Amino acid sequence: MGKHEPWFSLAEIDALDGANAQGVVSLVREVDPINPMAWFDAGGMAGFSSRQFWRNAEDSLTLVGLGAAFRLEGALSASVDLQTQWSCEVGRYAGEATPCATGAVALGGFRFADHHCDETHGIWTEWPSGQLVVPQWLLTVTGERAWITLNQGGLQRLTKVRGPRNQVFEQEQALYSLVSRMQGMDDDVRDRPAIWVGSVDRELWTKSVDQVAEDIRRQQLVKVVLARVLEARSTKNWDLSRVVSGLGKNQAGTYRFAIVNRDQTFLGATPERLVDYHDGHIATMCLAGSAPRGDTIALDERLGADLLTDAKNLYEHKIVVDQVSRVVRELGQRVEISPPELVRWPDIQHLRTTIRAVVDKSVSILSLVARLHPTPAVLGLPEQAAWAEIRRHEKFDRGWYAGPIGWMDAHGQGEFAVALRSALLARNQAWLFAGAGLVGQSEGESEFQETTWKFNAMLNALGEVQNG
Repeated sequence: MGKHEPWFSLAEIDALDGANAQGVVSLVREVDPINPMAWFDAGGMAGFSSRQFWRNAEDSLTLVGLGAAFRLEGALSASVDLQTQWSCEVGRYAGEATPCATGAVALGGFRFADHHCDETHGIWTEWPSGQLVVPQWLLTVTGERAWITLNQGGLQRLTKVRGPRNQVFEQEQALYSLVSRMQGMDDDVRDRPAIWVGSVDRELWTKSVDQVAEDIRRQQLVKVVLARVLEARSTKNWDLSRVVSGLGKNQAGTYRFAIVNRDQTFLGATPERLVDYHDGHIATMCLAGSAPRGDTIALDERLGADLLTDAKNLYEHKIVVDQVSRVVRELGQRVEISPPELVRWPDIQHLRTTIRAVVDKSVSILSLVARLHPTPAVLGLPEQAAWAEIRRHEKFDRGWYAGPIGWMDAHGQGEFAVALRSALLARNQAWLFAGAGLVGQSEGESEFQETTWKFNAMLNALGEVQNG
């Protein structure tokens, strides 16, 4: 990385420390390119118990946060209060011109729902209903350019640790040294551990699917999304960087995320955007309807063509499009809805519809997230009836699985995805989550197979399965 010049001068650090203690204050500096995974690794080795990783589906933006300068906590149902608190915290800097996704940027997510399903193992007890963290150190990478942001707020005043200069310089030197060491490391040299997958009650889950489908055929519901959890373990603690890198290699075109919360990490590679909001323009998507990939090009093409014409999958997809487009029309104008198209990943292919609109610039990303979540792609319709079926059949708490995950800036803009194809990791244990959208034509065995395809991406990133 060459000779290191300090990212921030003594005068800038002193001015930062002398700023009003109420609210987040930031220093931003463009730096030489830094490998985001090396920065993420360095944060772990430097002892940051809070870390965040985000890469968008286009690979055009990567955010990696270390530490916490400020935490915004609360349920998504309280989005108005959260936005008010956020505006007070960063409002005086909202007019400053900084590169996109630098400065006071908050990363995190929310639970799938404020209330709980029946919880059997308490794996989400350390996770709040919602949390957005402004990192103390933020790396922003767009293309070949990179920026470092130093944030300070109510949680992390510079004067708390032996004076501002000592703290910042010691952290900066430690991070730079660690990043330099990790920068050129090839992920292929990292050990790929052996993993064991827990037993699955296939009969019970397929029976639940068949019962829900029967309820739908009796016209009690339109659609229900039923999820299941798969437990896995390794002989040693997970290498988080290797897992995230593995997801990136095998799941191009997805949103890759990792939220480290002390000894637990929620991570995944989700194909589904919830909403992107910038300069008064929003974009969302509907992802519903699935088919496997073929072993040959000819079979793959046939499976894709069948998916585009399959009555069951088209109906499932239309349910989501109709509901999401209705909400978008309430929010904005000049609504554009694309026709369904095929999108493919190594183990599965889906139907996708993109919806765009123009909204008032006073709208915030949090208000959009609150209006759009949960979509029928992760819950079902009608909502209350779908919830009753989920409580009846899912014997675990979804936690942050299928909830909104993403980032926002001081202007109230940003992007959130739906936390699918995800897992909760703790030391050498993992809980993987996957779901299937059920309609009247759904069959237990085929839906079980669909969730198995969805588990494959995460299992492959974790290691080599020994018993499945």
